[in-house]
Amino acid sequence: TCDWSKYLDITDAKLKATWTGKKIPIAIFVDNYLKNKIDIKIEPMELFWKRYEVFRFCFTTEHLQFFLLKFTGQLIHHSQAADSAEVRDVYDRSNNFYNYFLGPRMIYTSGIFESQDETLEVAQDRKMDLVCR
Repeated sequence: TCDWSKYLDITDAKLKATWTGKKIPIAIFVDNYLKNKIDIKIEPMELFWKRYEVFRFCFTTEHLQFFLLKFTGQLIHHSQAADSAEVRDVYDRSNNFYNYFLGPRMIYTSGIFESQDETLEVAQDRKMDLVCR
């Protein structure tokens, strides 16, 4: 059994009844947290450290539905036009949009840290120096 009530507040009655006393599949948690049906009572990092007490890491029926309906459908009806339509929005955005969360280096990944005190920018520069040599 699992008592997640110290860490989470499930505001949806049906969801609460379904998962009371049980570990919640992480995919179910994320989906319902984003739908504002679950609130986190503690600091998110604390919940991260308690994740194995509270959550199960498993496949759910939603994973199966995605695979059968969306993923398989894309494989069967795959075309260059469909690919283009799916990614167009990502590539049509301005640099200002990406600069907002990527920063001035416009790098998606992290870097190579030599100490905990270094900034992300210093670690990214070190990584780029190593990769681009």
